[in-house]
Amino acid sequence: MIAKLLNDRVMGDLPSYFAFKVTLHGTPEAVRNGVATCMKNLASLNLGPEKLAVVELVMAETLNNIVEHAFCGQSSPGLVRLSCAYDGRYLSLNFKDSGSALPEHILPRPKQFEAFSDIQSLPEGGFGWGLIHELTDEVSFKRVGRFNSLTLKIEASAD
Repeated sequence: MIAKLLNDRVMGDLPSYFAFKVTLHGTPEAVRNGVATCMKNLASLNLGPEKLAVVELVMAETLNNIVEHAFCGQSSPGLVRLSCAYDGRYLSLNFKDSGSALPEHILPRPKQFEAFSDIQSLPEGGFGWGLIHELTDEVSFKRVGRFNSLTLKIEASAD
């Protein structure tokens, strides 16, 4: 795993005064280590424990989805690059991977479940994408060449 802090730089088209990138292999262990590295980098922003918990959950769910779905069926795990930029109001997380393309290059809609459904009727999985949508302020996706690029924005004013 490679982690690089890029304070006072511009990442892509996201101007920021705090930024970093982490590159990791698309494996469950690398996801755990990558999320831990990101959270250490974010600790200095003083976003508060509740907001940091949201960011950690969003990062973990997104990276797990990439590993589970984008790299499914590949002979070896691909690489994921996570770029993080904070502009004082929004935390922007960009995930780039060379995994399988989404059908028609369109993000799926989150699954809807009845809040008071019988527990036995609920599926075992499928809640992560809904959580990501619920906990973020903006979700955008594009396929650029052979790469998926997912950007999530979370309002995260410092405490």
